[in-house]
Amino acid sequence: LDVRLTSTLPYSLVHADSEVIVYPIKFAASMVTSLRVTAPKGFHWASGTAGGGAFQGVTHGTVHPLPPPSSADLNVLVWDAVISLNAGSTYGFRHKVRIPDHNPRTSANAFFVEFGFDQGAIGGRPPPPKAGGG
Repeated sequence: LDVRLTSTLPYSLVHADSEVIVYPIKFAASMVTSLRVTAPKGFHWASGTAGGGAFQGVTHGTVHPLPPPSSADLNVLVWDAVISLNAGSTYGFRHKVRIPDHNPRTSANAFFVEFGFDQGAIGGRPPPPKAGGG
């Protein structure tokens, strides 16, 4: 699983959002799971999650689209409905994000992708995606 930015230039400089690309998402076993993606503090996901071009459910030639997230609250994307993932299939998505002027100083400068985040026990979460998607 890889998380990449198409640009790291801040919005105040370029007056345009960057895109976050999450790819490849590939699991050894089929599953139904929840998903949450948290961007670093100060980053803001673009609005219009259910349309308007902020979200694309396929990337890099993936053929199984992911549904759009239910909400984009500042730096957290959440899929309220569960997502069905087939074993061996490769998934990915793109979402526009606004880059801040400065890296966060009080939190990690990292994106967190959490499958099964709504499970009360860690044992209820799925195993991590295959490394490199292979």
